[in-house]
Amino acid sequence: MLKALVTAACLGWLSRYFDFEQIRAALAGIDASLLIIAIGLHFLSFVAGGVRWWLLFRHLHGAVAFRRIWPSYYLGVFFNNLLPSIFGGDLARTARLYSAGLGGSALISSAFFDRLLGLAAVVSMGILALLLAPAAYENHLALGVFGLGLLTLVSVVIIAALPQWLKLLDASFGKKWPRVQAVMACFPRYRAAPGLILKAFGLSVLNQLLVV
Repeated sequence: MLKALVTAACLGWLSRYFDFEQIRAALAGIDASLLIIAIGLHFLSFVAGGVRWWLLFRHLHGAVAFRRIWPSYYLGVFFNNLLPSIFGGDLARTARLYSAGLGGSALISSAFFDRLLGLAAVVSMGILALLLAPAAYENHLALGVFGLGLLTLVSVVIIAALPQWLKLLDASFGKKWPRVQAVMACFPRYRAAPGLILKAFGLSVLNQLLVV
């Protein structure tokens, strides 16, 4: 619900600057071949995201064919765009594969880490874009976005790379909720595979570049 309200508020604010006649003319003049190429690039971005999650999940679960997880990943993409929540699709793909007999802890951990790497890629590219556009610093909103992005990136690194927070959570929740403990136990296995993380991060950047 919050996602829908924020989106509606942003669109309402932006609509003050819309020239609807110009938008109508632009839509009427779209080159069909370019539209097909754009759709193809967007589809490839989904494939890149699916491969990223498959690599992360396979590292925890063991050998599993990409064709087995791809339908569930795309189901998640669909629900992420349909439902007023950024996590609805993650729940859908995880539930579908769990019901098919795949490990719950590996599914949840890989989905969470997949989100972290995606967020890190978006924030890193946003920060780079601001650094390459000095004129943006004249805009106070851009400076705020830069600061928030930098803080987010630091937070992601802390969550993904430092073990101390895991020990704290384990001491707080591990004994009471063994399933939470099982999910947290997967993170050291990612930290022990820097090559995998680099590949997954590269796929995250590729995903965003294809959309752009």
